[in-house]
Parts: sequence; C-alpha cells; structure tokens
Amino acid sequence: MSGEWMAEAPFDGIAGFHIWEAYNPWVRLREIAARFLSAHEAQEQGNNEPMKTFINTSLGETWEEKGESVAADPLMARRENYEADALPWRVLHLTAGVDVQDDRVEVEVIGWRAEKRNQPEESWGVEVIVLNGNPARPEIWNDLDEILRREWVTEDGRRLRLGAVAIDSGGHFTNEVYKFCASKIGRKIYAVKGMSGTRPIWPPRAGGSKKYKGNKVWIVGVDTAKDAIYSRLRIVEEGPGYCHFPMSYGQDFFKQLTSEKIQTRFSKGHPIREWHKPAGMRNEALDRRAYALAALYSRAIPWEILVRSAPSEPPEIKPPDDTPPTPAKPPAPRAPVGMGSRPVRFRIGGR
Repeated sequence: MSGEWMAEAPFDGIAGFHIWEAYNPWVRLREIAARFLSAHEAQEQGNNEPMKTFINTSLGETWEEKGESVAADPLMARRENYEADALPWRVLHLTAGVDVQDDRVEVEVIGWRAEKRNQPEESWGVEVIVLNGNPARPEIWNDLDEILRREWVTEDGRRLRLGAVAIDSGGHFTNEVYKFCASKIGRKIYAVKGMSGTRPIWPPRAGGSKKYKGNKVWIVGVDTAKDAIYSRLRIVEEGPGYCHFPMSYGQDFFKQLTSEKIQTRFSKGHPIREWHKPAGMRNEALDRRAYALAALYSRAIPWEILVRSAPSEPPEIKPPDDTPPTPAKPPAPRAPVGMGSRPVRFRIGGR
C-alpha cells in the first residue's frame, strides 16, 4: 500500500491523519478482525463499549449512539375525533402535569382508565393549555388556579375535576411554585422535582428538609416515568396502556413527546439506561406527561368503584328527527277591551 499526505490546513509542525488501522504496518489484519468479532459479541449481549472503542480507534470514525426511541408520525396519524368539552365516555379520572418555563406555564390535562388495580392505565390526552407571561408575576398563577378548578364533561354527561396535579419546581421560579402549592395540598396540587436514576415515579413521602425551605416537595422518578410512557406509546391496540390523542394535538406536540432517546452505558459491568435529549430539541410535552403520570400515582385510585359507577357502553346517539314540526295553534281570541283597563259592557233592551 502507498499513500501521500496532503495538508488541508496551514502546517504548524504537527501533522494529523484520518486513516483506519489497516494501514498501520505494525498491526496485522487478523488482529483487527479478532477485535471486531469480540466487540460484536459484546454488543450482542448489550455492551456497546468494545464496539465504540473499535469504531473510534480502529476505523477512525465517530461513534454514533443508537438509542431506543418512538416515532412521532405514527402517533399523530392515529389521532381521534373527540374534544375537551365532550370527553370519551370511558374516561374515569383526570390529572394534570404543569411545566414552568421562563416566559410561560404549560399544562396538559390527561384522562385515565383502568379496569382494576395494577393494570397499565389507558389514557386520553384532553388538552394542552399554554399561559404566556412572566411566572414571577401573580397574574399567571391566578389564571392557572382558575384552570385547575375547572370541570370537564364526558359525552355521557359526567362532570370530572382534576384528581391531582404535579407542578415542576425545578426551574427558575421555584419559590413561586412553592408559594402556589403550599395552600393547595388539600386539593392535591403538589410541587414536584424530577430526578433521574432508579427511583419510583411517585415517592412514598415528600421531602421537607432545609433544602426546600420548609416546603413539601415530592421527588418524581422521571426516568422511570419516561420508561413507562415510551412503553405505552408503543402499544398499538386500544386497551390497557394505550394512549389516545385528540385531533387538536399538532405535530410539534408529538415531536416533543418523542424527543428523547434511551441510551445504555456500562459502569463496572452493569448496564445503566440514560435519557438523552438531542441539542436544540424541545421536550416539554414529555415532561408534562411524566408529571401527570406521577400525579396519577400520588394516590390510590379505586378503579373498580369508578368502573361500576360509569357507563358500561357508549351513550346512545339519537338520529336527527326528520318529522316536520307541528304548526303552532293560533292564540285564542281575546275579549275586546276599552280605552281603560276595564272591559266595555253592553246592555241590550231596557234599562
């Protein structure tokens, strides 16, 4: 083999090369092949590190991490024709997840149903509400409070209120979230903080240390929540765990919902799953869902009782009545009246 080094930048005394290991006269090709086969075997067992090293050092190429993901377009294509003011009759319970940004507060209301405990909940996206404004000002929190007091009506006429709400306190407006939630725990409106790692979606108790300035804050296991959400997004048949979406949800929502990827790295031989958001991507929809799911698990829901108290089949939709309307009867004739309020009396004959 022969080659020629060609400078592509001003030469400063140090030459850089991009060439794969087969051109190295001190390394045998069978050694390269053996390393590749060993790396491939490790990759089949779930360990990408040897293959990553081979790609970077032997091939001289950049390793691109391939993570588990969910495609946005199929989710958008299966949207359904229902609206927030007439929720599907199967919805039994509502929660909301709230994400606080520097110039807005975003809310997603989600409907849930399970036939019994320990069953993955079927979900219905209800609506996404964006309150634009500075979260440092009280007006936006007043507007949020009005939204969280609302009622939503199902197509069979039941009125549902939010069963629980989780509001992210991990941004730049932590004190505002604490103040808003402090007096609303009775309404099950919670200040939460998401943390990665292996932890439950909803903690067994709130944190109340000096770190949180005496406020109760619930630590949400966001990695576990996102794992649950992604596994449910992959379900393609209606039933336990299936996710329904209304036509009002646009493409940007689904891109945000599926923006992150799960990547696996190994530490001391143990696989560690991590969530990564590509640079420039927004993920508020996924965060809101994680908080709404956490809010669902903040209390035990008596699903069996709710199922028994709700319809077991869709409400009957009456066809339009084509019968022409019955003509209205003309009003009965009124007795003649005089100029005043008393009727005029006539006398015929004598006095």
